[in-house]
Amino acid sequence: MIIRQSSILLVAMTMFCVVGRTGPASSGSGKIAFMSNRGGNWQIYVMDMDGARVTRLTAGPGVSIGPAFNPTGTKIAFTSNRDGSPQIYLMNADGSHVARLTGPPGENGDPAFSPDGRRIVFSSDRDGNSQIYVMNLDGSRVSRLTDAPGTSGSATFSPDGRKIAFASSRDESSMQIYIMDADGSHVSRLTNPPGGKSAPAFSPDGQRIAFTSSRDGSAQIYVMDGAGSSITRLTSPPGESTVPAFSPDGRKIAFVSGRDGSDQIYLMNAGGSHVIRLTSPPGDSAYPTFSRDMTAQP
Repeated sequence: MIIRQSSILLVAMTMFCVVGRTGPASSGSGKIAFMSNRGGNWQIYVMDMDGARVTRLTAGPGVSIGPAFNPTGTKIAFTSNRDGSPQIYLMNADGSHVARLTGPPGENGDPAFSPDGRRIVFSSDRDGNSQIYVMNLDGSRVSRLTDAPGTSGSATFSPDGRKIAFASSRDESSMQIYIMDADGSHVSRLTNPPGGKSAPAFSPDGQRIAFTSSRDGSAQIYVMDGAGSSITRLTSPPGESTVPAFSPDGRKIAFVSGRDGSDQIYLMNAGGSHVIRLTSPPGDSAYPTFSRDMTAQP
């Protein structure tokens, strides 16, 4: 699944494949946004929690990847090279009123909202290698949060907005997961080799972090506590499983897997049981993200 147009498209799209956010799915009112190349090039789509009613939100030129819902489920941020270089855009949840938030110099991508919806954390190579930045919802007041060797990206806010988890190769040739205060201070490393780690995703209560790791060979989904301990593996071969995303009630995890031949989106209980497939060919589908209006199910 290669759509590399630049280093930032590589960060935004392939952090999940690194490793170099009971019974059927809920029938609640929430949605899952995702990216797919089912129509040719990569674009943003949305579907119901059970995989039904798939709707395409973006169109060419270029590719559009890495969707992220705002906390109210009314906006989606994403990365696109539609105007040349990869930049971050914002649109309504129905695909209307697209606005570009970033521009040159540099390439920008991998957006994620703060819990209050007022800020967006993202990756940019504007100052050299890919680092983590934060900006206001309208693209103003950009601040750099990391400054280290290697590549940093895949950043996500904790549910209380006080911390940011991210992946970085600052200390290793492989990516590892770190956590820092929301202002970029007090950086702590949570994971270590063997294997690379990427795509951290907080549980809604902030007590757990799901992530992708190749520590046991192939890339699979794991979960750990907020201090980096009590690591538990949730998925197993066949195929690799990547890019976990907790449902808003914390009971489900959506993820990407190639277990059935092509990369598709699956849903499982938060403990790893009852796996169901939500998407099917044609094409690949990846990078699931939940809206926050999902109604809890019994």
